[in-house]
Amino acid sequence: VSTQSTGVAQSRMSKVRLYVYDLSMGMARQLSPGLLGREIPALYHTGIAAFHREFFFGGGIQEAGEPNPMWTSQPAMQHQIIELGETTKTAQEFRVFLASISHRFTQATYNLLEHNCNNFTDECARFLIGEGIPAHITGLPAELMSTPIGAMLRPMLDQFQQQMMGQGQSMDPFGNGGQQPVAANPWGDQGQSLSQPPANPWAASAPAPAPAPVPAPVTAIVAQHQARTDLAFKAQYER
Repeated sequence: VSTQSTGVAQSRMSKVRLYVYDLSMGMARQLSPGLLGREIPALYHTGIAAFHREFFFGGGIQEAGEPNPMWTSQPAMQHQIIELGETTKTAQEFRVFLASISHRFTQATYNLLEHNCNNFTDECARFLIGEGIPAHITGLPAELMSTPIGAMLRPMLDQFQQQMMGQGQSMDPFGNGGQQPVAANPWGDQGQSLSQPPANPWAASAPAPAPAPVPAPVTAIVAQHQARTDLAFKAQYER
């Protein structure tokens, strides 16, 4: 009986994968040697996949089917899929965990350098498999800020983020484009749904004033996020 029970438990274990996106679509690798004196492979965004869903942090904890429509529709952003292992946690336990941390991962708490999508997937990985995501991903902001140009850009990036947040806009490149967990639980009655999402961010609104000027490479990358990432997500979920 014990052997049979173990076999059933193993069959219910879910693989855990880390989807690693390059938000710069190759620009980081091209521009970083000249700007920073070292090569930065990518500007990382990550989503963690388990139980056939991908979860990520953007305007709150969000989820999409695996693979995420953003992954399949944006080949230039596909950097790597890392097999993290298998989890002994159940879908219900993971759902409860997400609910327990949801107050710390909201649009208001997002910080580009210190509390971002990669910090979220790192916490999820520690819960699911007992260890975090690769350190070179979570450590990238500190690595960038340790360079002379990074130290110079830090005040401008902070000002840019404050202005964006002040306008009610998410600094996360995926914004609120994904599906937030709502009462119609995609896992049926296996887990506990999270709180209702905020008002639709795609609703018509008055255009916001332009943020403070930032250096051209940074402006170019941000423009790519807005034009290719947010709008692509919007198109996917409005179908």
